[in-house]
Amino acid sequence: MFEDAEKLPSGLAITADLCIVGAGAAGISLALQFAGTKLKVVLIESGGLRETDETRALYQGEVSSPLYHPPLDRGRHRVFGGSTLTWTGRCVPYDPIDFEERPWIEHSGWPISFDDVARYYPAAMKLLEAGDSIYCATNAIPGGMRPMIRGFTPKEFSLDTIERFSCPTNFGARYGHRLASSGNVHVILNASCVKLETSPDGTRITKCVLRTLNGKQLEVEAKQNVLAMGGMEIPRLLLASKNEIFPNGLGNSYDNVGRYYMSHIGGTIGALAFTVPSDTIWHGFERAWDGVYCRRRIAITPEAQRRLGIGNAVFRLQYPDPADYRHRTGVLSLFFLAYRHRMGLLSRVFLGPSTLEYPSIRHQYTSRLQHAMNILISPLEIAKFSANRVWAVKLAARRYPFAIVDPKSNVFRLEVHSEQMPNRESRIMLTSDRDALDMPRLKVHWQYSPLDIRTVDEGLKLLQAELAAWGGGRLDYTSEELEQCIWCQGAHHLGTVRMSKHVADGVVNIDCRVHGLENLYIASCGVLPPSSQANPTLTIVAMTLRLADYLKQRLMPVEAINISGGK
Repeated sequence: MFEDAEKLPSGLAITADLCIVGAGAAGISLALQFAGTKLKVVLIESGGLRETDETRALYQGEVSSPLYHPPLDRGRHRVFGGSTLTWTGRCVPYDPIDFEERPWIEHSGWPISFDDVARYYPAAMKLLEAGDSIYCATNAIPGGMRPMIRGFTPKEFSLDTIERFSCPTNFGARYGHRLASSGNVHVILNASCVKLETSPDGTRITKCVLRTLNGKQLEVEAKQNVLAMGGMEIPRLLLASKNEIFPNGLGNSYDNVGRYYMSHIGGTIGALAFTVPSDTIWHGFERAWDGVYCRRRIAITPEAQRRLGIGNAVFRLQYPDPADYRHRTGVLSLFFLAYRHRMGLLSRVFLGPSTLEYPSIRHQYTSRLQHAMNILISPLEIAKFSANRVWAVKLAARRYPFAIVDPKSNVFRLEVHSEQMPNRESRIMLTSDRDALDMPRLKVHWQYSPLDIRTVDEGLKLLQAELAAWGGGRLDYTSEELEQCIWCQGAHHLGTVRMSKHVADGVVNIDCRVHGLENLYIASCGVLPPSSQANPTLTIVAMTLRLADYLKQRLMPVEAINISGGK
């Protein structure tokens, strides 16, 4: 059942066995695990079925370093389905080394093991519609995937790890009907949780206070409560819910809520020029038996990470900077001129939103005449590319993830996706400014560390050495480009309510329960202690399924069945 809170009577009190706040990938995944059971489940969503300017404005806040971090209302969505509304669909698991306590990385390590999470990856992949839980190129498709760089077998990198892509699945559109017909899941739209009230002894959550933009207030009283919002909104709610027992906010006795804010270090860098034939280089996608798109990456091995004392990172081959006409590629020149003349729609149709994700940094070669020449000599290339884009992006049920352009120059850039290290001084705080719901707005103080930069630099130097030893390619980059590469991938908000074994070191325990509160849990990328090299969506859903198993034992122990297959 779906209801609009703005049409419900103000003061309404709702009771439930389980209250889930937030209807993105985590919240909907969790609700699905209880759909059709005897439990009464309430799923709260701040937005509606479509995003509006009014709900988007609730995200506005301050950023202390706008040069490195995007605005707070970018990349987040208050809508049923959450950020799955616009994600690219990339599904990548964490690596075993990410769970280790690495002596060279302060605050590293998880209180749970890789296997504790990995056992839920297959079920998470099913929900994400990303195919088999296989992440190596050798086994992803029959006969193995074609080599990325034929003949290049580096010792310090693996070219066998892959990323798999969801449709991408919009969880709201895909699973909303299942929740609506479940009979026991009550979805309440346009209701924002503005406060969590506690029992007099401070051990339990007694009420979730909801507020609407048209001035109504509702309450939910549940046996168990789960916060499934993003890694920014959860600290906001916990800090704003302070009371006499918790003067610094819930779960914040040791001032950890909102701290250790990480994202990923990302950008495009350098010029990787190959001297081998262009048909020996493959940076595109291949399809598994079920149609799922898969792609290889260049991943630093765990052994190299330990030897060099750096974090986890991957590199992807990327087409040259469209601003540099020397790529001699008509598609890239057309994109650049469209972007230069603020024809954003055409830019996105051609190369997709990921093209605009990172700022271009090589602007010295921007001759319009030369770009026009590239376009004039490439009419068939542009027509074929445009037709493929229309089919793959607009018409196909499973979208082509993003544009792949083979540069005629045989020169590529490298796209960096690198781990950011836990940093206590990188944090999310409340301000005195208030939004339309009278909630304090956020200020983000995102900080990177010298090790963040050194991880990228050492990884690039290592790749340079491997290419030189091979003799088939050369990588060049400048210190200026390296500095430009230190840019926050602003859609991943990790570590802000981190998992810890001891209460003094984090916000939630190994079961994702907030330290000190019996019935408050968190399903969010905010609980992840490291950022890894991986986009977090797959691990968020896997951790949510792990939490669902635990809550089933608490709420329905007799009927509880392990998602992973055990009883």
